[in-house]
Formats: sequence, structure tokens, C-alpha cells
Amino acid sequence: MKEEYKRWAKDYAGEKVGSWYSPYLEELGIKLKKYNIQSDTKDNFFNYEIYEEFLPIYKSITGENEEDVEKILSGANKRYPSKFRDKALIYRSEIAREQVESNIRSRPEDMGGIPELGALLRSYLKFLYYKDYPEGKFPEDEHGTFKLDKNIRYWMLQPGRGAEYWETFYEKGYIAIGWGYLGDLSNFNNRNEIKNYMKDYENLNNSPWNNSLATWDFARVMKPGDIVYVKEGTRKIIGKGRITGEYVYDDQLEEYKHTRQVKWLEKGEWKLDDPITIKTLTDFTKYPDWILKFENRIKQRGTEFSVLQQEFEEWLLTQKKEDGENLDISEVQSRIATLLDFEKDFSISIFNETNTETLEELKEKILLQQSEGIYQEHISNAVISIESFIRFLKTRPEEYTGTTPYVNEDFLEEVFMNEADLNRLQSILKRKKNLILRGAPGVGKTFIADRLAYSLMGEADDSRIHFVQFHQSYSYEEFVEGFRPKRDGKGFSLSTGPFIDFCEKASQDDRPYFFIIDEINRGNMSRIFGELMMLIESDKRGQEINLLYSNRKFYVPKNIYIIGTMNTADRSLAMLDYALRRRFAFFDLEPAFDTPTFYSFIEIYQNPFLINRFIPQVKKLNVKIKDTFGPGFQIGHSYFIDPSLKEDTRDALYEILEYEIKPQLEEYWFDDLDIVEAEYGKLKDVLDE
Repeated sequence: MKEEYKRWAKDYAGEKVGSWYSPYLEELGIKLKKYNIQSDTKDNFFNYEIYEEFLPIYKSITGENEEDVEKILSGANKRYPSKFRDKALIYRSEIAREQVESNIRSRPEDMGGIPELGALLRSYLKFLYYKDYPEGKFPEDEHGTFKLDKNIRYWMLQPGRGAEYWETFYEKGYIAIGWGYLGDLSNFNNRNEIKNYMKDYENLNNSPWNNSLATWDFARVMKPGDIVYVKEGTRKIIGKGRITGEYVYDDQLEEYKHTRQVKWLEKGEWKLDDPITIKTLTDFTKYPDWILKFENRIKQRGTEFSVLQQEFEEWLLTQKKEDGENLDISEVQSRIATLLDFEKDFSISIFNETNTETLEELKEKILLQQSEGIYQEHISNAVISIESFIRFLKTRPEEYTGTTPYVNEDFLEEVFMNEADLNRLQSILKRKKNLILRGAPGVGKTFIADRLAYSLMGEADDSRIHFVQFHQSYSYEEFVEGFRPKRDGKGFSLSTGPFIDFCEKASQDDRPYFFIIDEINRGNMSRIFGELMMLIESDKRGQEINLLYSNRKFYVPKNIYIIGTMNTADRSLAMLDYALRRRFAFFDLEPAFDTPTFYSFIEIYQNPFLINRFIPQVKKLNVKIKDTFGPGFQIGHSYFIDPSLKEDTRDALYEILEYEIKPQLEEYWFDDLDIVEAEYGKLKDVLDE
């Protein structure tokens, strides 16, 4: 069981995780009893070989319920219950103390290298679950159209180094793997025979575990009907197909002689947020959370291509001309016919292309050829046809599958805020539709804005959030619409800004959309919003006006919510325009050092004892700052949630104090640096103790 876990962890938790966690899992039960954390477990956790046997032990230790476990197994990141975090701290602290006594480490507060108790338990929970239920229990995407098929397997294939064989595989409708020297794999009775042959043939010192598994799986385990994803490297999927043929050894091929016929379903490039295993062939059937990630990524650009033209036509019929009338059917059909002609004349599949940069380049190419007399078709409507399709793509609502549910409990586990304040924030934003989060640097304004949007959506869907940052030179022309230089540098063209695009995208959907403006008071609000100042009011939503440059009709939909963040400590910034201030509600955020969530968060640091001595001194400093300058100038808690504090708390605090907090104090007391040195000295004394 231990070796099987190590192999699993290497591929799906990290290169060295299996070797790192295994010794701790072997004696975990002994330690839990010794530290009075849990007394009813087996001494060696590798003696739990069945998921159903381990599950109640896991829930008893962590305090998590069935719903929590389901979220974890489906790939969600779930914060541990507060009572368990106390157990986890005891576990690491006691191990560190024992290692000091054994001269393994020098200080008990230095807990680097000791794994988190929660990470140990969750990794083993997932390992047993996917081992016991390779084809049984799957998390399902209830919000999308994709469902995992329990009767087939899902594979990931690397088509040669650098995906060098991918185009051949795609054009000829098959997949293949190397190790042609093995001959027909049907002649091997078991995987050990393949492994021994490889070891002898290649004169290897180590056993070729992964390579022998790949060849055996390809010939004996893979079946017609299975799904195969094709990858390039560890962060990109480039194809998806369905296996249609049995294993065939083709000696006529140069190197990749082991083959199977495939019907290709998708081709493109879909980047993954997280890296996947580098192996040639991997069976992902046991890891349904990964499969949903693959399908979610492909969904963004793949499976909807067949209906894209129809969606574009329906969208065009809703668009208005300058006189306020909708486009008539003849104009709509003319634009679509023009794009279809471009597909033939320029060998590009426009209705399979969602990259607007590529379409902009096509537009410039057509215009250039028309100006030079090379291409004389569609002189009158080439630009409007392509630009309308680009606009359609920019404003088209995105449908994500496999998004993570996000409820108030998730917000309260991530944000240092109490439930009453969260309820108040949600109520204000729903009523006013425009909200500014105001506070000192480091109180988490931007993070809270993002998570507040998630909580009102009920899911973590970034496709319905747009983020901009204002600055002194930001203008109406960038935010709403204006003339900008053409790509070829020859003249200017009228372009829409992010706010117009996002509003049009939201107008096609009933779900809430959130436009987040960071540092909202850095911009000249009246100049940026222009005539839209009236339209963002909650009771003016849906009313139309004519835009300044294009003169076309525009309105702000009722499902758009604007959240701004405002730094109250920057004395170089002017206050907001009074006419605009009444259109926003304001919510003040203060440092959250006294919240239970913050204390729970810092308990997992490498040296929680040190930071628990440091924070009270920061709070004393904040009292002085508040009395002198006001509450908007305090030192925020975000300074102390830096990831580096988890690795080396003392060294990270030195850097934060020296290069972040001290310069801030010098800005405050620029005319009395003796105060700066005195307050800085008090904080530094804590670190030097």
C-alpha cells in the first residue's frame, strides 16, 4: 500500500510528496495517540486499505462532514474547521519539539519540513477513494452538459517529444506510442514480462515502471469507446478523441508502431492552470476532478463551435442601427455571407475562431489587399462584418462547466470578516448596485471585492467578473469608447472600452455580473464616466442614452454591480466628485487582527509563536496611527498573510518590517522621523528577542 501511495502521490500531488509524506503516515496513529489528538486509529495509516474504512476516521479527526468530503474529492479547496486547526498545530509543534530533543532541528518554533496534518489526511483520503472507485463514484457537473461516463476510461497521451506526431495522428485518425523494439505487445502475458524485457534491452539500472505500465495499458487496458485527451507538455491540451479500434502492431511505421484508431472530436490549444504528469500515457479515470477540469477548459473554445454561427445571427438581430432601429434580416444575412466568403477566400474557419487578435489581423489583411487592388470582394461591408463578429465574441456570455460552488461559509473561511458584516455588504450592494470598499493599505479591499462577487453569484465564476485599475491618465476613451490608432498605424478607428463590452455581455444573461474598479479614486471620475454617471444609478438601470462618439444607444443592465476599492492613506489622491459620490455606497474596512479567522490562519505558520508576539505590537502602533492621522492610515492585516511567512516566519517578518512597513511610516511621519525610528525599534525588538 505504501509503494502504491507513493506512486500515486508522485503523479498527482507532487514529485516528492509521496516520499515526504510516507514516513509520517506510517507512524501517524502512534503520534495522534501520544499527543492526545485521537486515540481510536491504527498505528500505521497504510493499514487502512479501504476507503469506506478510512472515511469515518478521517471525519472524526478533521470534524468535516459528508458534504465537505464531497467538495474535497471533486477538487475544491476547503478550509479546515477551526477545532481541527488546533489539532494540526499541536501535531506539528510536538513533532518539532521531539526533533529538537533528538538534535534533528535547532528550534521548536522552526517547523519547516513537517507536513501539515490536514494535507497528510486529505492526500490519503483521495488516494484511497480513487483507488477503490475507479469507475464507480464520480463528481458530476450539475450546471453543464458534460457527464462522466462510468462505463469507459479517460486517458491522457503525449504524442512524442514536443507533440511531434500530433498532426500525423490527427490527419490519419489514430494514436500510437513508442518502444517499437518490443514487437507485438500481444505476445506478452503480463506487465512484468514487458518490464523485464525493457530493462534488459535498454540496460537499465532501475525498473521501468511508468514505461511498462504505458505499453501494457495501451495494448490490454484501453478499449474502443474510451476517451483520449492529447497533451503537449504539462500545461496544454491539444486534442480529444474517442478510441474506435483494437490494438494493432504496425511494423511498417518507423518508430511509433503500437497503434489504435481514433475518431477525433476536438482540436485546438487549451492551456491548463495546473501542470499534469509528464508520462507518455496516463489513465485519468481515477481522477474525475481532473477530467472535469479538462472538459471545462475545452468547453471554453471547443464544444460550442457548431452553434457559433447561429448564435451570431441571433445576436445581430438584436443590434441597433444609429437611428435606434434593429438590423433587418437582409443586413444580418449579408454580414454572415461576407464572413463565409472570407472563410473560403482566405482559408480560415472564422466561425471556429474565438481569438479576437487573429480576427483583427484578418481584417487588416483584407483591408490591405483591398487597398492594393488584390482583393476586390465585399468592399463596402468587409470592416463592419468582421468588427461585428469580433464584438459578438467579446460580449458573448461564457458558459463554464465544473465551476466551484461558493457560499457564505466559503467567504467567511477565506475573508477575515464576521457574518454580520458580510450580510450587510451583500444587502448594500444588492440595493445600491454600486459600492466602494474604503480602507488603509493591506486590509484586503481587492480580495474582498472578488470574494464578495463570488458569494453573490453562488459560484467562483471569473467569466462574470471584470477587473480594471484607474490611474490619473485613465480616460473616457479607454473606459467607454474612443478613437484609437489602427494596428497598421495608418489612422484611427472607433473602439469600445471594457465597460461597454462587459455591459453588453451581461445584457445577454440573467445572472449577476461584477465590474471591479481598483483604486477608483485615482482616476478623474467625471472624465472617465462622462454621460454614464446617470446610467449607473440603481433606479436608472435599463434607461438608454446615445454615446458620445458612436451616437448609438446604450444602457447599463440591471444585473451589473460595480465594486470600487479606495485607498484612504494616499494623501496625493483627491476625494471623489460629489455628484458621483451619491451614486455609491461606502463601506469602511479596518485591520482584522482580532478576528478568529485571522488567528486560525496564522497558526499554520512555521513560527506562530513569533507572529503572535509581533501582532500585538502592530496593534499598539495602529492605535498611535489612528489617533494621529485617522483610521484610514492603519497597518493592514494583509502584510501578514504573505506565503513566505509559512516557510520562515522570522526572516519574512524582517523583510516586511524593513521594506514595507517602515517606508509606510516614513511617509506618515515625514516631518518627524524620530517617531518612525522609535516605532520601528519596538517592532524590531520583538524579532530580535
